[in-house]
Amino acid sequence: MLRLLPILIFFPLTFLSLPAFASITCPANASPDYLGQRCRCDVGYQVKNNQCLKIIIPENATLSLMGGWRCNTGYQKNGNKCDKVKLPKNARFIGGTSVWTCDKGYQKQSNSCIKVHLPENAHFAFGSSWQCDAGFKRAGGECLAMNQQELVNQVKSLNRMLMMQISESAGGNGNCSTGFTYCKRECDSQFSSYSNENKCIDACKKGQSACN
Repeated sequence: MLRLLPILIFFPLTFLSLPAFASITCPANASPDYLGQRCRCDVGYQVKNNQCLKIIIPENATLSLMGGWRCNTGYQKNGNKCDKVKLPKNARFIGGTSVWTCDKGYQKQSNSCIKVHLPENAHFAFGSSWQCDAGFKRAGGECLAMNQQELVNQVKSLNRMLMMQISESAGGNGNCSTGFTYCKRECDSQFSSYSNENKCIDACKKGQSACN
C-alpha cells in the first residue's frame, strides 16, 4: 500500500516585512507618503511650526494644486483676500486667470476696450489686427482695389510662397525652384487618375513659373 507523504506548500509572501510607514507616527491631519518614509499634510492643510494646520481659504478662492490657495477667475490676490478685477465692456479673462484681453475687433486703451475701425473690403486677421481682402491693398487706413499688374504680382508671390513651403515640408531646402520636384512627386502618389494627375502637375507648373 502506497503511503502518501505530506506535501508542504510555502507561501513566500507570508514573511514579507511590514512596510516602513507602519512604524511612522504622523501628526494630526497628516498621512505617510507613498514610500512610507515621510509624513505629508492632508489636502486642505499645510505645514506650519511642524504641524499640519488647516488652510484658511478666503472668499472667492480655491485650494491650489501647488499648495495654499489661489483666487478664482476674475479675482486677484491682495494680502489674505481676493479682490474682484474690474472687467471692462467688450473684454474677457484669459484662460482661467485674472488677466483680461479685449474681444476681437477691439483694442486696449488704458482700462477700456475701444472698437477698432474696420475699413471697407477688409477683415480681422488676428485679434484686433486687420488686413485687406484678396484683390485689395492697404493704403493708410483704407483698402484700395489692385490694378491688373498688382493682382498678377500678388498671385505670383503667393505661388512662390506655396512652392517654398512644399519644398520645406518635403524635407528640401525651402528653395522655390526645387518645390516643383516635390509637388510633382506628390501628384504621382496622390492621384491614380491620369487626368487628375495631369491637372495637379499643371498646378505645380504654375507654381514653378512664379520662381522665375
